[in-house]
Amino acid sequence: MNKIYVFLFALLWTISLPAKIQLPAVLSNQMVLQQQTDIKLWGKATSNTWVTIKTSWNNRTFTVQAGKEGNWLVSVPTPLAGGPYEISISDGEEIVLKDILIGEVWFCSGQSNMSMPLQGWNGQPIEGANEVLVKANENIPVRFFTATAKTSPTLQEDTYGEWLKPSSENLQSVSALAYFYGQLLQETLDVPVGLVVSAFGGSKIESWLSYKAVDDIPGALAHHSPSQLYNAMIHPFKNYTIKGFLWYQGENNWVDPELYARLFPELPKDFRRAWNAGELPFYYVQIAPGPYDGVEKTTSARIREVQMLNEKTIPNAGMVVTLDLGGLYGHPSKKKEVGHRLAYMALAKTYGRKGFGYQAPAYKSIEINKQEIIISFEYTSSRCVVPAFVNLENFEVAGADRIFYPATARINERTRCVVVTAEEVTHPIAVRYAYKNFTKASLFDEYGLPVSSFRSDNW
Repeated sequence: MNKIYVFLFALLWTISLPAKIQLPAVLSNQMVLQQQTDIKLWGKATSNTWVTIKTSWNNRTFTVQAGKEGNWLVSVPTPLAGGPYEISISDGEEIVLKDILIGEVWFCSGQSNMSMPLQGWNGQPIEGANEVLVKANENIPVRFFTATAKTSPTLQEDTYGEWLKPSSENLQSVSALAYFYGQLLQETLDVPVGLVVSAFGGSKIESWLSYKAVDDIPGALAHHSPSQLYNAMIHPFKNYTIKGFLWYQGENNWVDPELYARLFPELPKDFRRAWNAGELPFYYVQIAPGPYDGVEKTTSARIREVQMLNEKTIPNAGMVVTLDLGGLYGHPSKKKEVGHRLAYMALAKTYGRKGFGYQAPAYKSIEINKQEIIISFEYTSSRCVVPAFVNLENFEVAGADRIFYPATARINERTRCVVVTAEEVTHPIAVRYAYKNFTKASLFDEYGLPVSSFRSDNW
């Protein structure tokens, strides 16, 4: 009996001890913090105690009182990019975070094409990965935090993961797309870059939206664990200060393009609402061509169309086209091209760099002149060109019967319009380009960026 009393006394004494400072996984050694802004630091301490935070970059001290549940949060200003620095956090017991860099931080999310590591998967390699691993240097200031893939029916405040330096061993498991994006961004801006990767293969967009968002959209709650990835893999990062979002997802929504058309515009709204930092940049990747429900069908082409149309309506957004990077099997292996195209977009639209192509021409409208359909484009950084000795392919024209026939196409060198005709159609009314599940790009700009598939009809 005495042993039981001793055990209970020891247990009660342990419970009454002051709790040590607890920090979320993303606030740890080797992290990268966003430069020239007020970042947030947060965690848990003993209820109602005062927490002291000291930052080595300006030798300032900040204090904040933990709430009844022990939660605390403080805003701390950051300087220009640099490091390494330290942060001391104490409520009587001190924790020191070391080897901290300050630079540019991007949040990378989506499904398997975002999470696919540099070492690839069985039978699905990443082009150029071995050269990256051979040349890896952990002193290059690009660092990665990869969140453990998990779901939750309720909102979570933390996740699992750690910040990694770019050594050969570490890079094997790092997102290939995030690596190529961060590498070019760091090299160009000459500042440290941090990539937070929170992705889950085989997921649908419903899972990445908060319950509030999907609850407002008819049909969304009936699909694929709504909000469970938002709860476990988005919500825990809401206080981590970032520069913007990268997104690569869509394949698992090809079965219902119309629902996806309602859900996709809500994603950047939902993410921005979670971070409460205004209209942060949102750059996303259009899904690549693939077989899906049949090579000649158009289901996934409709998904590509939804993504293309939303680029015009989502504020501070941009889409990377991958019409030239698809394949009949597995995941596209050319992640360097995708990562670099995202970097072009960010460098131009977020960082104000000029003098290079970053956004391919986009379909604008058509004009019918007898048997010809004349296609006009919206031009930003580049114009349509035809590579030497390459014909424009995958154009189709239809008349009033709505039957599409293969067409020939050429570029008017003066107007930069594409002129399309089909022998079988004497009175054309509609044109399509690469509007099938699996197709290949033939229309590019002078920088080698492909034009997205498009159609002039809505049949």
